[in-house]
Amino acid sequence: MIRSMFTAISSLNLHQKYLDVVSNNLANANTNGYKSSRVLFQDQFAQMLSPGSAPTATQGGTNPTQIGLGVGMGYVSPDFTQGTLQSTGRNLDLAVQGDGFFVYGQDAGRRYSREGSMGLDAEGFLVNAATGLRTQGWLADATGAIDTNGTVDDIQVDASRSLAKATGNVFMGGNLSANIDGAGTANLTMGVYDSLGDLQQAAVRFTRGGVAGAPTNVWTWQVMDTSVNPPVAGTGTGTVTFDANGQIDAATPPTVTTAATIPGSAGSTTPTPVTLDFGKMTQLAATTSATVTSQDGLAAGTVTDVYISPNDGAVSSSIRTVYLKRSDR
Repeated sequence: MIRSMFTAISSLNLHQKYLDVVSNNLANANTNGYKSSRVLFQDQFAQMLSPGSAPTATQGGTNPTQIGLGVGMGYVSPDFTQGTLQSTGRNLDLAVQGDGFFVYGQDAGRRYSREGSMGLDAEGFLVNAATGLRTQGWLADATGAIDTNGTVDDIQVDASRSLAKATGNVFMGGNLSANIDGAGTANLTMGVYDSLGDLQQAAVRFTRGGVAGAPTNVWTWQVMDTSVNPPVAGTGTGTVTFDANGQIDAATPPTVTTAATIPGSAGSTTPTPVTLDFGKMTQLAATTSATVTSQDGLAAGTVTDVYISPNDGAVSSSIRTVYLKRSDR
């Protein structure tokens, strides 16, 4: 009788712990990054009433007979099933979709969490908003390359400096009219940021090959320096060849590595080298509409926000780029 009471008491005591875990799950139903837990039970003791026996030539074997004398708690297991993602409209509220954890660092070592509410501290370090632990990841080198085999470090965004970025690539598109006669010209104007973030005006002059009355499908392009009047030829020249359909001739594609040079503003130590890409241009029987479709470069400014890419975890600002480390532990 006493033994039965002890068995019942052990189960009641364990059920209380089970209710504690359930209550904790309910209390954290709205906690960001929280993972619910479950309790796994196991036998505490068992008394052997009769042993088992092996089969004989005339009789099968028998199983042992046991009676349990209580129940114990095996362990409390967190459930890492993907939760529901909810948009907050804030750039630094993050979540991991799929396997993995955010890596947070402190003096005692690293911590791993699915909770991704982050912010910037007074020194510009990306930290967990709830704990203040610094977020860690891979830092990009000067060229933007990431070594995912390297060690991770605290992510710091220098938001106190101004920065300008010179234009390095200009992509051109639009149409050069097929109605332009041989030796005729078409001009395309563009703006290029120099190393000081000052917007410099330049132009590209396209001259159709051949002579009047006998044009060819080869155009010569020449960078024009518009800092003087009238504009003079600058540094950078080449050719663009079209096929019979007015598309870029696949046999002689225009090179995209020919660098043009745009003069910089006063105080800029060197002219700005720019790579021009003519791969999207056409020569059709329509008006000339050659234009710059896209380019890089930034005017002088300060960091006003931080953006984290949803695809690869790249943390971007106007200072440098780093990558969040995602642990698969």
